[in-house]
Amino acid sequence: MRTPSCLPFELEDVPPEKWPETPVVIHHNSLTNLGDGDDSGYRDVPRIVTVKPEPLVRIDGDMYVTPELDGVNMYGRPDDMLKMGGGIEGGGILLRETIARTLRAMNAQIRKVFGGQFELVPADGYRSAVRQQSVFKFMFRRNADAQKIDLGTVTDEQLLTLGRFTETNASAVSLKNNEIFLQLIAELEQDSGFLPQFQGTDRNAAVRDYISVSANTGIGRAKHIEIETDTATAHGGAGAVDLNIWGPSPINGKRVPLVHTPAAFAHSMSGTLFLENDANFDVFKQLWIKHEEVRKHMAELGYDSPDTFTFERDWNMLRMAHRVRHHSFINLGVRGSFYDPNNPNEAGENWHYQIGNIATVDGVVYASPQSAATHPGSGNTCHVKLRQPAGSEAVWGAKDAFAYVEDHYGHTPA
Repeated sequence: MRTPSCLPFELEDVPPEKWPETPVVIHHNSLTNLGDGDDSGYRDVPRIVTVKPEPLVRIDGDMYVTPELDGVNMYGRPDDMLKMGGGIEGGGILLRETIARTLRAMNAQIRKVFGGQFELVPADGYRSAVRQQSVFKFMFRRNADAQKIDLGTVTDEQLLTLGRFTETNASAVSLKNNEIFLQLIAELEQDSGFLPQFQGTDRNAAVRDYISVSANTGIGRAKHIEIETDTATAHGGAGAVDLNIWGPSPINGKRVPLVHTPAAFAHSMSGTLFLENDANFDVFKQLWIKHEEVRKHMAELGYDSPDTFTFERDWNMLRMAHRVRHHSFINLGVRGSFYDPNNPNEAGENWHYQIGNIATVDGVVYASPQSAATHPGSGNTCHVKLRQPAGSEAVWGAKDAFAYVEDHYGHTPA
């Protein structure tokens, strides 16, 4: 390990040829002792000091991509069910220029070291608030179908519970903090018939969460509340990327995503450490039988049934691919996104990486560790890479990314 004096955490120093055999571990911030992805800690990391924002650039011409929210599924085939509004005119995937450069270099290194065995395939980058709302709606309705909840007769409690569950793998969009919003909060808090099981401090959180879910889905008592179209979303600053790693299937040689989870599959098996536990081999086979999404996904990889999936050939192959993808990022100081890395029962996103929180370009200076509360609106590490000098607002929050796309590309309708 090497620990630069300007950073509160260690960076890996594992040569690429060792990535397939090097286990994935969760790194902790030495200032907060919180793991990557912990919402209460991963905001408190150094940001780069700069006064000049970067342009957003397409990466489609340099790498094979599967832009899922433009209607291309993770296997590279058209799928209109996945197409969401609020994208960029002409489609494709946008990232900040230095982020795109880093990603291209990483993919070139992987190809050089491993030949045609592995390649990185981006699925999403910059995502507007309107598109994020579309994603939240889509996942909310999919979860409702899975739980057999009729959204035409959904109760307030069901709406809140389902919305909070959906938040584990699709963030809702911030709402306009105006008089109408604040008045509704006050009204619902005083309504004794509304979510009566929540009292005290829990009541305020429940009311706010309910309003967020209702406004984002257009269902319930707050569907008239407006979202903010240019504030932080998970991919709003163009510094985060959803990324698969592809290679030949050991079954039929076809190039496929060498990942064990379907896209946006909210489950403990989606966590970044799942493949590192050998005991999960049998757990995975049971989940394969139980979940239709997993069955369909593994069929795309060439497997007819769990009986054809072996530990030595197949489990190890998926684990090696995951390690290569993970270490290629962590070796550069990139942070992964995991909802609660200290709780293996929580869902995670092994495909989501935040390239935007550590400098990889010469000539930039690290800021001191700062909390998002110190710089309101700056968002978390996947929202912001570049920060103006202390005391000023972030250069590259989602607001600036949204404005850049509006000026240079344009957004598609909602």
